[in-house]
Amino acid sequence: MELSFSDNHLREIFREYYSAFIPNGPEMISSREIGYIPFGGSMTRHLNIPTHDELKKFVRQKVPRHIYYSAAYYRNSSERNMQDKGWMGSELIFDLDADHIKDADKLSYGEILEQVKSHTIRLVEKYLVGDFGFNPEEIKIFFSGGRGYHVHIVSEKVYAMDADMRREISNYVRGEGLSIQDIRKTIRHVDIEESGWIGSFDRYLSSFYSGLHNESENKILKEIMGSRSSRYAEKINNKLVDRVQRLTILSTPGIKKYSIMDEDDETVAGQLLNRFVDSNLCEIDSPVTSDLHRLIRLPGSLHGKTAMMVKQVEMDSLGSFNPLTEAIPDPFKNGEDNVDIRTKTSIIMNDQSFDLNAGRDKLPRYLALYLVASGKAQFI
Repeated sequence: MELSFSDNHLREIFREYYSAFIPNGPEMISSREIGYIPFGGSMTRHLNIPTHDELKKFVRQKVPRHIYYSAAYYRNSSERNMQDKGWMGSELIFDLDADHIKDADKLSYGEILEQVKSHTIRLVEKYLVGDFGFNPEEIKIFFSGGRGYHVHIVSEKVYAMDADMRREISNYVRGEGLSIQDIRKTIRHVDIEESGWIGSFDRYLSSFYSGLHNESENKILKEIMGSRSSRYAEKINNKLVDRVQRLTILSTPGIKKYSIMDEDDETVAGQLLNRFVDSNLCEIDSPVTSDLHRLIRLPGSLHGKTAMMVKQVEMDSLGSFNPLTEAIPDPFKNGEDNVDIRTKTSIIMNDQSFDLNAGRDKLPRYLALYLVASGKAQFI
């Protein structure tokens, strides 16, 4: 397919970047499947590249718009039939991006990245390290180069997991399948742990009842119960159970409050559970986590729709990481390019704020590349 002047110019700038590209991973590359999308073409996959030196040569020769490697390890990665590849295990992958962020279409690119980063931090700290107990050294975090992050678990603990086990982990971090009825059944038979959804919600529910004298909790109660909120509040304050005030029981962590719950209590608890899940879940792309054969972006490569790097981020640096500065390749921070902007655009990149109108303009190279790669402009 013949490329337009703009796409060809974009490809030549990618070529310059890849001329100095030194792959940083993946480990056991000879056992991975490699796939790529060229400029003006479609996906090619089932490739075997035995060494990092060969990968470096391959990237320089092909100049991919996107390049990927498999989360799986295979005995024969170049076989086209998955059953013939000889699956040996897979990293556990989490893909977090703007597709799963509420009202993302109303947010700026920078705001989207901040939202997704908050989910990534929660995933790593609360669930992977906290609830599942993975060693931080087993966790690798990458800015995807686009609108989110990839989190890899590289550990013998996960390699042999089948798709169903991975799906259970996905469901867990997304808080799927929780109900008050299930919680009541569960805590009758097991101790409530400090970590985990049930223990965390139990403390949250107790805290809610403890704080009903506060304006914020009363406002929530009114939202849940509507016109019945006053009567319900009176009931939980005045009704006695075994000569102990009902509110005292409801305010105490542990199993006892669930044994006295009636229909109204379950209504409140159910709505609070929904709120709790919404504010504590991690929005991940579930099929990626359960897919044993998923291809994921190659570290250090360029994202073909932004011209930014797939960049590894250290866990203790994730909170302060700014992809719109730190994922811009250094060579792209020099020089300018002429572009024809298709639509009015506002963005902050490289610590500079830009408000651009449609029409011709001369812009810093990194910004011109982002606009062209994302379809918002053309080189002229």
